[in-house]
Amino acid sequence: MAATVKGKAIVWGVAGITLTAGIVSGTNGAENQSADFTRSSEKVEIANGDGETVTQVFYNLKKSLTLNIVPSHASVAATAATSADAWMPAPGTLVTVVDANGTIIDGDYNCISAKQTRSNTGAASGTVELEKYEANNVTSVTT
Repeated sequence: MAATVKGKAIVWGVAGITLTAGIVSGTNGAENQSADFTRSSEKVEIANGDGETVTQVFYNLKKSLTLNIVPSHASVAATAATSADAWMPAPGTLVTVVDANGTIIDGDYNCISAKQTRSNTGAASGTVELEKYEANNVTSVTT
Protein backbone atom coordinates (compact mmCIF):
# COMPACT_ATOMS: atom_id res chain seq x y z
CA MET A 1 0.00 0.00 0.00
CA ALA A 2 1.43 3.35 -1.00
CA ALA A 3 1.14 6.05 1.62
CA THR A 4 -0.43 9.41 0.92
CA VAL A 5 1.15 12.12 3.05
CA LYS A 6 -0.81 15.30 3.61
CA GLY A 7 0.23 18.31 5.65
CA LYS A 8 3.90 18.62 6.56
CA ALA A 9 6.42 16.59 4.57
CA ILE A 10 7.88 13.62 6.48
CA VAL A 11 10.04 10.57 5.81
CA TRP A 12 7.66 7.60 5.81
CA GLY A 13 8.70 3.99 6.21
CA VAL A 14 11.93 2.11 5.60
CA ALA A 15 11.55 1.13 1.94
CA GLY A 16 14.51 3.30 0.87
CA ILE A 17 17.11 1.35 2.86
CA THR A 18 19.01 -1.18 0.73
CA LEU A 19 22.12 -3.27 1.22
CA THR A 20 24.67 -3.64 -1.57
CA ALA A 21 27.39 -5.81 0.02
CA GLY A 22 27.35 -8.61 2.57
CA ILE A 23 23.61 -9.01 2.19
CA VAL A 24 22.44 -7.85 -1.24
CA SER A 25 18.85 -6.60 -1.05
CA GLY A 26 18.19 -7.12 -4.76
CA THR A 27 19.13 -10.82 -4.56
CA ASN A 28 18.03 -11.70 -1.04
CA GLY A 29 14.47 -10.49 -0.77
CA ALA A 30 13.06 -9.07 2.43
CA GLU A 31 10.37 -6.75 3.63
CA ASN A 32 12.00 -4.11 5.81
CA GLN A 33 10.04 -3.80 9.04
CA SER A 34 12.10 -1.29 10.97
CA ALA A 35 15.50 0.37 11.20
CA ASP A 36 16.94 1.68 14.46
CA PHE A 37 19.90 4.03 14.06
CA THR A 38 22.06 5.30 16.91
CA ARG A 39 25.08 7.60 17.11
CA SER A 40 27.10 7.14 20.29
CA SER A 41 30.55 7.61 21.78
CA GLU A 42 32.63 6.89 24.79
CA LYS A 43 32.80 9.71 27.34
CA VAL A 44 35.12 10.89 30.08
CA GLU A 45 34.09 13.51 32.60
CA ILE A 46 36.60 15.74 34.38
CA ALA A 47 35.66 17.07 37.80
CA ASN A 48 36.99 20.09 39.68
CA GLY A 49 38.20 20.05 43.28
CA ASP A 50 34.58 20.10 44.53
CA GLY A 51 33.70 17.00 42.52
CA GLU A 52 31.58 18.92 40.01
CA THR A 53 31.93 18.10 36.32
CA VAL A 54 33.65 20.89 34.42
CA THR A 55 34.56 19.07 31.20
CA GLN A 56 33.18 16.24 29.10
CA VAL A 57 35.34 14.53 26.48
CA PHE A 58 33.55 12.56 23.76
CA TYR A 59 35.64 10.17 21.66
CA ASN A 60 35.45 6.98 19.62
CA LEU A 61 32.25 8.05 17.85
CA LYS A 62 30.21 5.13 16.53
CA LYS A 63 27.15 4.50 14.36
CA SER A 64 24.94 1.50 15.11
CA LEU A 65 22.13 0.25 12.87
CA THR A 66 19.66 -2.51 13.66
CA LEU A 67 17.50 -3.78 10.79
CA ASN A 68 14.41 -5.92 11.31
CA ILE A 69 13.18 -7.79 8.23
CA VAL A 70 10.82 -10.50 7.02
CA PRO A 71 12.56 -12.61 4.35
CA SER A 72 10.46 -12.88 1.21
CA HIS A 73 10.13 -13.74 -2.47
CA ALA A 74 7.39 -12.78 -4.92
CA SER A 75 6.15 -16.35 -5.36
CA VAL A 76 8.60 -19.12 -4.38
CA ALA A 77 8.73 -20.24 -0.73
CA ALA A 78 12.08 -22.01 -1.20
CA THR A 79 13.63 -18.76 -2.44
CA ALA A 80 12.22 -16.94 0.60
CA ALA A 81 13.92 -19.59 2.76
CA THR A 82 17.21 -18.97 0.92
CA SER A 83 16.77 -15.25 1.58
CA ALA A 84 16.23 -16.00 5.28
CA ASP A 85 19.59 -17.80 5.35
CA ALA A 86 21.30 -14.93 3.50
CA TRP A 87 20.06 -12.48 6.15
CA MET A 88 22.20 -14.35 8.72
CA PRO A 89 25.72 -13.07 7.92
CA ALA A 90 28.58 -14.11 10.17
CA PRO A 91 29.85 -11.54 12.67
CA GLY A 92 32.53 -9.44 11.00
CA THR A 93 30.89 -9.57 7.56
CA LEU A 94 31.13 -6.25 5.71
CA VAL A 95 27.63 -4.90 4.97
CA THR A 96 27.19 -1.78 2.81
CA VAL A 97 24.06 0.27 3.53
CA VAL A 98 22.45 2.86 1.24
CA ASP A 99 19.45 5.00 2.22
CA ALA A 100 17.49 6.64 -0.59
CA ASN A 101 15.92 9.05 1.93
CA GLY A 102 19.13 10.46 3.42
CA THR A 103 22.86 9.93 3.84
CA ILE A 104 23.47 9.74 7.60
CA ILE A 105 23.30 5.92 7.74
CA ASP A 106 25.06 5.27 4.41
CA GLY A 107 28.35 3.39 4.57
CA ASP A 108 30.24 0.20 5.26
CA TYR A 109 29.38 -1.53 8.53
CA ASN A 110 30.58 -4.64 10.33
CA CYS A 111 27.92 -7.21 11.16
CA ILE A 112 27.94 -7.59 14.95
CA SER A 113 25.14 -10.14 15.19
CA ALA A 114 22.31 -11.70 13.21
CA LYS A 115 19.21 -13.33 14.67
CA GLN A 116 16.42 -15.29 13.02
CA THR A 117 13.06 -15.83 14.71
CA ARG A 118 10.36 -18.30 13.72
CA SER A 119 7.10 -19.28 15.35
CA ASN A 120 4.03 -21.38 14.66
CA THR A 121 1.86 -18.26 14.41
CA GLY A 122 3.82 -15.89 12.22
CA ALA A 123 6.31 -15.26 9.46
CA ALA A 124 10.00 -15.86 9.93
CA SER A 125 11.85 -12.66 10.74
CA GLY A 126 15.41 -11.53 11.13
CA THR A 127 17.38 -8.90 13.00
CA VAL A 128 20.82 -7.75 11.90
CA GLU A 129 22.97 -5.51 14.13
CA LEU A 130 25.61 -3.42 12.36
CA GLU A 131 28.32 -1.02 13.60
CA LYS A 132 30.82 1.40 12.13
CA TYR A 133 33.21 3.91 13.68
CA GLU A 134 33.15 7.47 12.37
CA ALA A 135 36.86 8.36 12.62
CA ASN A 136 38.41 5.13 11.37
CA ASN A 137 37.39 2.47 8.88
CA VAL A 138 37.58 -0.84 10.73
CA THR A 139 35.61 -2.75 8.09
CA SER A 140 38.63 -3.65 5.95
CA VAL A 141 40.34 -7.00 6.37
CA THR A 142 43.96 -6.62 7.46
CA THR A 143 46.72 -9.14 6.96
